[in-house]
Amino acid sequence: MGTVTPEYIKQIISESTTFAMNEINSRGLLKPIKDDAFRKTEKLLYSYSKLKKVITKKIQQIESIKSEGLKRRSTSIVSYSAGTAYEVLTDAEKADAKIDAIKTSIAELNGYIETVDAALIMISNEPYCDVIRLKYFEGVTNEDVSCELLCDVSTVTRNKNKLVNILKIYLFPEESIMELF
Repeated sequence: MGTVTPEYIKQIISESTTFAMNEINSRGLLKPIKDDAFRKTEKLLYSYSKLKKVITKKIQQIESIKSEGLKRRSTSIVSYSAGTAYEVLTDAEKADAKIDAIKTSIAELNGYIETVDAALIMISNEPYCDVIRLKYFEGVTNEDVSCELLCDVSTVTRNKNKLVNILKIYLFPEESIMELF
């Protein structure tokens, strides 16, 4: 038998690992990684400002429909109904239905924003609560946050994690409890 080199050992480990992972995957033994409450909270915080912009766009869309009506589809496209009877809506009824759908969407988005706002009030007295605003709403890096707050980067990271862990309880209470067990 020849000399066993470190490269040969790495190759054997790599091939064995690949084989084992393929077997595990083929048998459906791996569950997809689901975001935990902490990650979901971070995603919601990062999306917060964008949600407000979406609401503004939807309000503009409603105003556009009210002033200009719905955009017309090409008359060269013909759609057929599978059923024998269907109701034909007037342009005004179609516009009202579209506006109602947009208003429903706005109400749902406002619900998320109000939930985040309420959670943010709960941490407003916490030291370093500005970390959340700077990091998630303004997109400032940890290094720049540390400069603005005159503290160390590790202080920013530690307090950001602490505050997100508090927020997650308000934003995703059921999941936060389930993660404890």
